[in-house]
Amino acid sequence: MTVPAHDPQLDLNPQVYERLARWFERVRHLLGLNIKLHHEKGQVEAGDIFLFNHFARMETFIPQYLIYQACGAFCRSVAAGQFFHGNESLAKLLIDVGAVPNDHPHLLALLAANVLRGRKVVVFPEGGMVKDRRVIDSAGEYSIYSRKARVRRKHHTGAARLAIGLEIFHRAVLRQDQRGNREILQQWADAAGLQSRYALVEAARRPVAIIPANITFYPLRIQENLLVRGVELFKGNLSERALEELIVEGNLLLKRTDMDIRLGDPLMLFHDARWWEKPLVEHLSRRVQSLEHAFETHQSHSRAICVTAPWV
Repeated sequence: MTVPAHDPQLDLNPQVYERLARWFERVRHLLGLNIKLHHEKGQVEAGDIFLFNHFARMETFIPQYLIYQACGAFCRSVAAGQFFHGNESLAKLLIDVGAVPNDHPHLLALLAANVLRGRKVVVFPEGGMVKDRRVIDSAGEYSIYSRKARVRRKHHTGAARLAIGLEIFHRAVLRQDQRGNREILQQWADAAGLQSRYALVEAARRPVAIIPANITFYPLRIQENLLVRGVELFKGNLSERALEELIVEGNLLLKRTDMDIRLGDPLMLFHDARWWEKPLVEHLSRRVQSLEHAFETHQSHSRAICVTAPWV
């Protein structure tokens, strides 16, 4: 049985998304933030999964806006599941602008279905904001330090798992197309929210591309600002972490600052795979019965397909 990977209740609202993008276009000119996206021609259009470092809270929407501005594509991102419970208005707004809860039972299949429909996925793999540069462990390896837990966090592999499962499904679709299994292809297309099996096959012919990106701000200022003084006036003493965020991010918004986003070279999963990984992906694709099953198949062989780089 084919499990639907497209959830209409969690689909974004194009009208709200576009309205928010227009609003941000007007507001950005009133801020001190000078935003620039550095990329090669066609790079944004070719990317499926975009990875960004996370320094400031404002970044949770800016990359999506820039991608939409560059190529007109809508983006999906992942937010903490707690934000989707208890406040219906907030939950609806998050869904309308493309966010999905991280505790969704079929999260990867849901994101993959969106990629198949031409949307982009924005991921902040660090798992939280990093302002202290503590990203290298004692052995000189990439490792994020959590100030809250006071331990080094495990690498987040969701982006890599999404890409691998999607590539396995691509191979399964092309295999079924070669065999002329129209009924299966139509079932898979319906489950992913695509209009036809032809659209599914066309999407499967595109290579899965991960685009790593780097966000930088210059200059960084640590002087108090109006935002800090205003909040302290009404709320009294702030925690050290809250004060740090208001100082750094308030200055980013209120004072002239350059925000540069540089897209790195695309990682073409199947093209860049090692020689023994390609036949393994092909082998796994033969077992696929649905988009959701592609991720179950990959999960059971996750140690065999090794994607262990900082961008995961």
